[in-house]
Amino acid sequence: MKPFNKTHRPRQPLNKGKFQKKKYEPSFDQLMRAFKKKAEKSGIIKECRDREYYEKPAAKRRRKKNEQVRRAQKALRMERSQFARGRLGNVR
Repeated sequence: MKPFNKTHRPRQPLNKGKFQKKKYEPSFDQLMRAFKKKAEKSGIIKECRDREYYEKPAAKRRRKKNEQVRRAQKALRMERSQFARGRLGNVR
């Protein structure tokens, strides 16, 4: 290791005074698109829409139960269509 030299100055960049390449900066539209995608993925947008108006607790329970029923019905439909096509078994 070299001893400390008080007169040592750091090197100047080799391309001083020459044209320097700009770092890549995304445009506003690209940044906005990325922000929207992240916000949508994290669920912030959905939560804001849900909280826009007050929903009574009973109405909230009813809505959640209806959503659960719809999901179950959709899963059942998908399962039946898979059987009808013969993909989940040799049943035809």
